[in-house]
Amino acid sequence: MRTTATANDTILKSRRTRWAHKEGWNPYQKLVQSVNTNPHSDNIRYSEILARYEKDPFLFIEQWLGIPTTPFPNDMPPADYTGPLPLWSKQREVIEFLFRYNRCAVKSANGVGKTYVAAIIALVFLYIFRGVVITTGKSWRQVREQLWGEIHRLYGNTQINLGGAPPNQTDLHIAPKWYAVGFSTDEPDRFQGFHAEKMLLIVDEACGVPKNIFTAAEGILTSEESYVLLIGNPTDPTGEFADCFKPNSGYKCVTISAFDSPNVRHGRMIYPELTSLKWVQDKLAKWGEESPMYQARVLGEFPNETEDTLIPLRYLQAALDREIEPDPETEMIVAYGLDVARFGDDTTLMGRRMSSGIFRLVWNHSGKRTTETAGKAIATWREECEERDDSDKIVKTWPAPINVDDIGVGGGVTDILLEENIPVNGIDVSRPADEEVEGERADLFLNRRAQYFWRLRKLFVSGEVDINDEELAEELSRIKYEYQRGKIKIMKKEEFKKKYGKSPDRADTMMLAWAEDEALEGQSLGGWV
Repeated sequence: MRTTATANDTILKSRRTRWAHKEGWNPYQKLVQSVNTNPHSDNIRYSEILARYEKDPFLFIEQWLGIPTTPFPNDMPPADYTGPLPLWSKQREVIEFLFRYNRCAVKSANGVGKTYVAAIIALVFLYIFRGVVITTGKSWRQVREQLWGEIHRLYGNTQINLGGAPPNQTDLHIAPKWYAVGFSTDEPDRFQGFHAEKMLLIVDEACGVPKNIFTAAEGILTSEESYVLLIGNPTDPTGEFADCFKPNSGYKCVTISAFDSPNVRHGRMIYPELTSLKWVQDKLAKWGEESPMYQARVLGEFPNETEDTLIPLRYLQAALDREIEPDPETEMIVAYGLDVARFGDDTTLMGRRMSSGIFRLVWNHSGKRTTETAGKAIATWREECEERDDSDKIVKTWPAPINVDDIGVGGGVTDILLEENIPVNGIDVSRPADEEVEGERADLFLNRRAQYFWRLRKLFVSGEVDINDEELAEELSRIKYEYQRGKIKIMKKEEFKKKYGKSPDRADTMMLAWAEDEALEGQSLGGWV
């Protein structure tokens, strides 16, 4: 029987309440309280209880966190099962490996419960080993909302009373040298000064963590009782996280594919919070088995990226994770990209490029006439680029151009926009590279398609863009380049569609948004200020 997360929490709370009143378990609660007031307590009985938990962390998880720890056979519950859901087999494996080998690296697909098990490990180490737990991740939001969100949920359900204050956002202090704290990897100096006999470091989304963080971490993990847990999607086959999966790295490694998930293996929802079979099938249909996104996010494997990959997945993932905070006083629309399709399988898309580097797709549609596409583009431009007073009079107009793919049906849209006095650029990517672009040698590129896409590559590598569309990232991860007559050539749209069975409409829209910053046609537009 499927148990919802809410119902599951209710069952767990009831079960934990019963355990809290059972004779034999209260001594542990007294133990941890007595350690607060008398760290040198030599009470033999309490020490034996603590030692028992150290040898068998699963006993503590079961009795005090209220989480069953023995997986169902083949991770399939009996038909009449109504109790709380246990750890599934891969989650138990991670816990076993960490406490047996001290260092464990976990690369996994999306939605397999790796952050949940990391939160369990954090509390187990804090309560049993009574040491220091440090958690970190790529961003403050990720640390606060993901890993520490799970820690708060588990802490709120437990009956343990350690005598200290409840955790705040990313901090749980019990006593000196006995606490857990979380911070992001953009604060490397925070690693300095942490030293304890017993220490656990948890790095969430470790694939995006820079090398200097790994170096700083090594400096604090000097004691025999130091532990390291690295978890993340394997998006970068070249970084420090990938090195942990090489022979003799010192890490016990775990790989968790979406196909390992009980929901996917058995074709039905058993664990409501884990990846579903429908999600896997959807990504397979959209991305295909050879897609870097599919390999990393579904199979839990490092992508098979070749040297001709235009934008490696690690840079695309960083752009997906990035949250640029623009200055509201200076932020403005620089340009739009409009990739036009008419009928057939292709999609017409319009995207917006902001001065901060944020790019967002505004709308898309399929099977529409060019007149409808032009009308929708005009309405978008007027809504976002015209400022009107109370009488609906235009008082200010931002001259953000609409860069239109001018080859084929896009030419008709360009003409309509010109007639309506909208700033527009008809972009023909087959033309020779633009000699007037600063910082770019035109003789390096076969045509403007190569020049514009290479410009995107540089922006992703330097970390200057913020995107929020996985399908856009997936398309960009597939684009290849080569050298033809000593010049950079980007695969044509027709080549992409033939090879991958779909058109790179999203990628082309973003490329067009960075093609031009000013309208080179229709400069007579009135109202520019």
